[in-house]
Amino acid sequence: MELNRLARILKARWLAVILIAIAGFAAAFVFTALTSGGVVPVFEGSVSIEFELEGEETVEDLADEIEGERRLAEFAAQDLLVEQPSSSIVADTGSARLVFYARAETDDLARETVQELVSAYIEAEPGGVGADLEQQIAAYERLAEAIEEEIQALQPELSDAEQVLAFEHELLDLQIARIKDEIVNLTVADAGATDSEQAENAETLDDLTATLERLQSGKASLSPPPSAELSPSEQLRLSALERRKEVLTADYQRLALRTMGVTTRGNVQPVTVNDLTPEPPSPLTNGMRGLLAGAGVALAGLFVMTRARKEVWLASDLPIPLLGEVPRRKISNVPGPPWYDSVEGGARKEAVQALRSAIEGVIDGPTSLTVVGDRVDSDDCHTLAVDVAVSFASAGRMVLVVDADYPAANELNEFRVGEPTLETLLRLPSSSEKSLAQLASAVLEEAIQIRPGLVVLPSGAPHASPADALAGLQFRVFLDQARALFDLVVVVAGSARSATAQVMVQRTGNVLLAVAPGMTTTTSVNTLVSDLTIQRVRPIGAVMISGTDSGAGNRSISLPFRRGEHQATVHRKRVESPVNRLRFYPTPMEKGLGQVRATSLKALAGGLAESQSSASEQGALDQPDDADDFAGELLALLGAADLDASEPVAEYIVTRVEDVLTAVSGQENLSDELVEVVIRDGLIPLTSVRGFRTVGEWLVEELRGELGADSGGRVAAEFGRLLSTDDSDVVDTLNAWVEKEFFPRHLERTQGEPEVWHLTSELGTLQVLAYGRRLDQSRLTRLNAHVVRRKIDELQRRRREANEEDRIDDTELIEHELRDLHMFEVALGMLQVGSSDEAKLVYPWRRSDQQPSGWVPVWTEGIRANIAPLQRLGLLATPVLTEEELVSTRASA
Repeated sequence: MELNRLARILKARWLAVILIAIAGFAAAFVFTALTSGGVVPVFEGSVSIEFELEGEETVEDLADEIEGERRLAEFAAQDLLVEQPSSSIVADTGSARLVFYARAETDDLARETVQELVSAYIEAEPGGVGADLEQQIAAYERLAEAIEEEIQALQPELSDAEQVLAFEHELLDLQIARIKDEIVNLTVADAGATDSEQAENAETLDDLTATLERLQSGKASLSPPPSAELSPSEQLRLSALERRKEVLTADYQRLALRTMGVTTRGNVQPVTVNDLTPEPPSPLTNGMRGLLAGAGVALAGLFVMTRARKEVWLASDLPIPLLGEVPRRKISNVPGPPWYDSVEGGARKEAVQALRSAIEGVIDGPTSLTVVGDRVDSDDCHTLAVDVAVSFASAGRMVLVVDADYPAANELNEFRVGEPTLETLLRLPSSSEKSLAQLASAVLEEAIQIRPGLVVLPSGAPHASPADALAGLQFRVFLDQARALFDLVVVVAGSARSATAQVMVQRTGNVLLAVAPGMTTTTSVNTLVSDLTIQRVRPIGAVMISGTDSGAGNRSISLPFRRGEHQATVHRKRVESPVNRLRFYPTPMEKGLGQVRATSLKALAGGLAESQSSASEQGALDQPDDADDFAGELLALLGAADLDASEPVAEYIVTRVEDVLTAVSGQENLSDELVEVVIRDGLIPLTSVRGFRTVGEWLVEELRGELGADSGGRVAAEFGRLLSTDDSDVVDTLNAWVEKEFFPRHLERTQGEPEVWHLTSELGTLQVLAYGRRLDQSRLTRLNAHVVRRKIDELQRRRREANEEDRIDDTELIEHELRDLHMFEVALGMLQVGSSDEAKLVYPWRRSDQQPSGWVPVWTEGIRANIAPLQRLGLLATPVLTEEELVSTRASA
């Protein structure tokens, strides 16, 4: 059991263990490195004097003689031995040697010290050469000094002016050599340079050539450098002096060798020096020891600390049954179906299914329960409640999820469904219980069903006193109605210690407690269970929230003080469009209910019928049983329409483009190929790019897929007729119309918070439509690497062809387009890395340390703050923000 606890502690606290272990490694490594620098080097110099037997002398006599020589040597060098305690003189009678030892911190010092010991012995030795030799050596040294002075006197001397002239010549020679090297390097680099780089290199080469000519003319204008040659007689005198110095050196060496040569009885051997420096300790070895010691201390400390704090790690730590353990999942801001339906497999999904089975074994019949957490993040309570509810719904139950966690802001996609909300319910008039029951039933009927069998009621705007409101008659009546209509009512109450949670647990009577291993303590759970028992509330069990599921997406950052503004944005009245449905309805169920008859083509036909004078005779266009009949009637309406009646077509195209760019997996009113392209790239070009279909091409292709090749092509042709006054190709017409009209209309439909962004270069050489919420680092890289670069390659190829055919006007136009694309490429790169104030994402209400780095938008902060860098960099076709808004979202503001 304790090993299991230790394993769980290590799994949860592995980062702390690693950090402490690294700290131990660093401490041991640094300490060893510092102390190893204090190791004093030790060099031992030694000189031996060998003695030999003479005549009838015995070995014992020679040993006594060597011992006597040792005493003599110690007496002669006693001052040196006192100054150098590490020095010694040893009589080695076994090898008939007298050995001198001296230790020092350097090789030279050890050699010098041992030579001093030998010299002292030789000078004191009876019969040694002694003082006469020293006098001769001193005389040789004085003579050598006199010869050196005479040699120096023969060396020529330059005047101050000559020295200045020589320096000027030398300086000019160095500058000329440097300029020549730069010219050579520039010539080599010019061989592989582009046209623009070659032009720059030519300008630089001209500057360098002019500089070289200026330096060479300056050198030519100077007087010749002064000569430092000697006369023949001076050269002969100098050679003689140097030869005399060489002979004197040889004699001096012979005298010096005598001082270390043959003594009266022994031969002096050469000096040998041994490095006795102790090996310093290895920082790496001691660092590894510190690493192991730090890890051990960390594990022991964590184990002791968790036992002292009584943290919950195992089921035995809980006073209530542990129903399961569920990995944590992150919150995703990408629109789509509930997480449970969008993720295939995974540890969390299996854990949720097992938890659902455990809950089924505890509850009996239609009931309600409250999900609360003890030291658990509010988002974890919400995700747990939703995923368990989806699992029950997948098993055929009717489930209602109510978000009653007012204190914490929540951005979970499953709760972003708009009205009605819990706040709508709490504000119902409480005239009588019967009338209140009818109103509560009406709220339930209007509640959003995000998937079959699962209805969600978000919390809504913050209530002034949520605990009092939830304790009132409205919620009690609502809960009775919900139990009658649903098999299970799941209420999310957040922290178990909050006032709203206390009210909720009493209303539902059942509690599912979420605990966090290592955060929740046994003492707090025992106290909570005791309090619930007193309140006659049934804790059905606990769930451990730990780890992270790898397939969960990107977590949003929720700021409580921004909740009111976000809710106001969510409930703002908007023009109906696929963008609005997608934002407030997380699954594509409403967008893909059928084939042609369920698309916006029916709305187009109805709009055309209303705009024509014969609409009263035709009446409303019913859904035909056959797609060909529908296509025929639509063609008839389009054929009868004139340019003044083109508004329904315009509304259809805007709606369709919104539908395409915000497509999600499983959307049935679009082809699988188009959905795959949009999800992968997050954008569609408006201008022709090799390897990519434009928006107009996709619109025509989708019409042919929906209505058939012939009918779809004819409908597209009618679109072109109504939207253009010339005879342009229908694809070009659609692209041109979308380029001009889509973004302003989309801004109006979304009230200035566009989901689909029109990105363009300054001259419009390249334009794309992108779903803003899908723009991330990978898609920006793909846009630069695949779309922009391919367009650049295409223009460069056209420029080569124009140059070969000598079409000067075309070449200049292509050059302008290439510069435009290069600037667009640079702006995208700046946006991606946030390398300038214009490109940085800034949320004015956040601290500086909470601002994103690079293109990492937080969509809960709103569209406008995230689109500001694009407008500042000139990437938007139409301005979205005012100058005041741009200033407020600048990094320097």
